Amino acid sequence: MKIVKQEFNPLLERKQVEIELEHGGNKTPSNQEVKKLVSEHFKVSEDLTVIKHIYTKFGGGISKVFAYVYENKDFFNSIEIIRKSKKKKDKKSEAKKEEAK
Repeated sequence: MKIVKQEFNPLLERKQVEIELEHGGNKTPSNQEVKKLVSEHFKVSEDLTVIKHIYTKFGGGISKVFAYVYENKDFFNSIEIIRKSKKKKDKKSEAKKEEAK
């Protein structure tokens, strides 16, 4: 695991991290596996880690991971719950549009 870029966002009290992860000839690691690696590296609970994206080029054996590591459980709850509720609202509105057609 190689950290390519790390920024601290003081407004949201989180680290925004870009990581290169080598996995050789194996399959792309799951979100849970990556979450465990990132949380162990930054010495925080897995509950405070969010994996945003895992990008793997075909046949490369190297994945690029974008993750958020929160410092505070309160900020994690307030931000991630808002993000999840917006996704649910978007899905509901799309479903209503489909029904109207």
